[in-house]
Amino acid sequence: MTVPTTRPHQGPATLNGSSPQAGDPGRRRGGKASGRQSASPTSSSRRPQFAARPATPVRGRRRPALIGAGALLIVLPSLAAAWFFNSSRDVSSALVMAQSVEAGAVIERDDLSVAELPQDSSLRSIDPSRAETVLGQRAATDLPVGAVLNPDSTVAEVVPAKERAVVGVLLTPAQMPQDTLRVGDNVRLVDVPANDTTLSLQNPASIDGVIASVGAPDANGATVVNVDVQAGQAALLASHAAISRITLVLDARER
Repeated sequence: MTVPTTRPHQGPATLNGSSPQAGDPGRRRGGKASGRQSASPTSSSRRPQFAARPATPVRGRRRPALIGAGALLIVLPSLAAAWFFNSSRDVSSALVMAQSVEAGAVIERDDLSVAELPQDSSLRSIDPSRAETVLGQRAATDLPVGAVLNPDSTVAEVVPAKERAVVGVLLTPAQMPQDTLRVGDNVRLVDVPANDTTLSLQNPASIDGVIASVGAPDANGATVVNVDVQAGQAALLASHAAISRITLVLDARER
């Protein structure tokens, strides 16, 4: 008796004739491979390895302009303070004219102002604390705006007063003292004959006067001196001065 041979059950054949492997989920899902695949240890071991480089610190870019500006902000205040200290220490206050005043006019408070002068200035001046000594006085000469007042800038009386006259006398350095003439100085104007020997030199004629003002020397050193004299002697003095026969004598200033 012949026993029939029983063939094991086989699943459906695939398109290439192979049968799906048992336990392969990708095969059971219609033959689509799963997206999850394990990395091959062989391929990862072949990947090149790079050594990590140490981080390089980033340097800030220098800006010379900002550095210079910062230095100026530090230095300039110190320089300004030093300049202010030195300038305030090297000046002094003085009375000056706030507006023009003509000769003979009375000086009033509105005519005066205060200005700063260098301490080494050679100008004669009046301290503002002595302003009361100037108020009510009369201008000895024309005083323009900004003129620095000195003790000779003002007089107590109008010049010339009644029955008085002012004569201008041109004098060379040899005809006047070297001492600076001041307004109010008492002087004598001596008539000195030039070539006339018949005139006695024992008692030369002279005219008493008071200095009214003194001009600036010209290119030859000659100076015009205005002298206040009695009105009756003005013509005689003027005629002698015209021919340079006058010599000025400064009398004692002590009263």
